[in-house]
Amino acid sequence: MGNGILWDICTACLKVGQITCRVYGFFQASAQDDALQTFWGKMLEGEKQLVVFWESLLPLIQAGMIPDIFDDPERIQKELTRHHERAMGFSSNLATEMAPKDMFILAFRLEYYLLYPVFEILFDFARELRLVSASGGNWGDPKSHVSDLFEGVTRFCGASPEMELLGETMKMLWMENRRLATTINTDPLTGLMNKRGFFNASKPLMDLALRDRKNIGLILADLDDFKKFNALYGQQAGDKLLKSIGSALRQVVRSSDLVTRFGGEEFMILFYAIEHCHLDDMAAKIAKTIQACSSDGQGCTASVGAATLMSGKAEVGTCCVNLEEVLSVAAKNLEKAKETGEGGVVVS
Repeated sequence: MGNGILWDICTACLKVGQITCRVYGFFQASAQDDALQTFWGKMLEGEKQLVVFWESLLPLIQAGMIPDIFDDPERIQKELTRHHERAMGFSSNLATEMAPKDMFILAFRLEYYLLYPVFEILFDFARELRLVSASGGNWGDPKSHVSDLFEGVTRFCGASPEMELLGETMKMLWMENRRLATTINTDPLTGLMNKRGFFNASKPLMDLALRDRKNIGLILADLDDFKKFNALYGQQAGDKLLKSIGSALRQVVRSSDLVTRFGGEEFMILFYAIEHCHLDDMAAKIAKTIQACSSDGQGCTASVGAATLMSGKAEVGTCCVNLEEVLSVAAKNLEKAKETGEGGVVVS
């Protein structure tokens, strides 16, 4: 059984989304202006897709495939429960005729829960790993959904100072949340996933591998004598080289693979559903890819260690049974690779 508090949080979001659908349906039916009616119809369809997202997320939570990404889940659960209760009150007191301004004020109050930074993280996390879309749901894009609401304020409420201020304030909060969602799991220099992002993202992939009996491959690559490179060419050149390597690694792996800047000059790649024989080839390819990168014509080699978690049919190689073990074996292989000299590759 999965995380109970995460289940409650997701359920509260689902209920608020369902209430919002009813409210937007009412706005669409009661709008006097054809353009406004069309607008609320579009908002209704967008909200329905977000409801599908929450519905699709619940079985993944129940299966334990969603990690604990909330820093204070109890607080968020309580706040969302109160928000759900308020949303029920909003929906039960709808007037037969409402001015556009009042419609948008109510819509902002209903959409407020989407402004939690952690939900941006959850949306991005599920999209990055294609967890929800793989379950068959046609779930929407919260970014465009909220953007449509901001644009609607300007279009239908004119130059009302208070509505303009409300819209701009909400938009600034939302943009800041987008920034937080990106930075919390992302290395700012390379744009790759950071260590925290990796451990959050790897759990559902490991669970999927065990369920579907697929192998997981892990490659650790550490730049050889990178401190010497920085001393010779400067930190700016070193940063430029790291960015070049991050970009190059993205190009040589599949979109389903996790590329991470694991430490200062250490990169890690997790491969879902890879055979052990192919991991040998990928390890050599990663070493060559890094060696080909440069900063103003200067580059460096990388030592590479790799290991496989055998969830499917056993092959040759070390049979690891969990992420900690496969990471430990890959790290030991990396040390062996360094002992062989610059650019060494060891896979087991």
